[in-house]
Amino acid sequence: MLNNRLEQLQREAYSGNVKAMTDLAIAYWQGDNCERDYKLAAEWAEKASRNGSITGMALAGIYFYMLGHSSLKIGAINENTIEKLQKGRYWTEEAMKHGHNKQEGNNRLAAIYDDLGDCYFVRKEYQMAYNCYSKTSTPKSALNIAIIAFGDTLNLSPSDDAFVFNKLIKAIPSDEIDREQNADGYWFLGIMFQHGIGTKQNTDEGYRCFSQSKQLGNMDAVGELKKYKKKLFGGYKYID
Repeated sequence: MLNNRLEQLQREAYSGNVKAMTDLAIAYWQGDNCERDYKLAAEWAEKASRNGSITGMALAGIYFYMLGHSSLKIGAINENTIEKLQKGRYWTEEAMKHGHNKQEGNNRLAAIYDDLGDCYFVRKEYQMAYNCYSKTSTPKSALNIAIIAFGDTLNLSPSDDAFVFNKLIKAIPSDEIDREQNADGYWFLGIMFQHGIGTKQNTDEGYRCFSQSKQLGNMDAVGELKKYKKKLFGGYKYID
């Protein structure tokens, strides 16, 4: 049986009271004297947003992101999950346009774009995945962009190569990703330095990156290191 407070919020929200809409959204999300209903919480936050509530926009951004993120975590990678994440992105951006906390919003957008990138990557929509990962500076996104770039699934330009290199060089190493991912990041950097992809060719840096990759457990780096010969006066020469 509904308590009096919840019944009052519902009446006011249905009659168009925007503050009641946001309060009702919070009540459903938190299970405040009612059964938790995350879907209803997001819907009421969105209704408040469409009626101009900045608080509603911020809540809708959070709630739709959390719904999409939860779906992604259980492997439900479908249009419904992508729609939730896109709504989370849209309302987060709208809240920021209207003066809501930009740091909080930017942090959420980074997480949303990472999740969207993961969705599109699994669906093999590599251009969409690349575009999403490009909008965030997380180490995970940098590594995934490199994976897409080296997979030859897209026709990337030299400027794209430079973009991939710059994201990787800023991201690796990082405590935000695991040992194996750091090893892969160093391997990609080694290849880029070795062949001058996205940066000036530098065999010394290539050797250093492959050495770091090997140290972190990437056995592919062992084969690359065999292609280097130490110079007489220091440094390394690529001899493949």
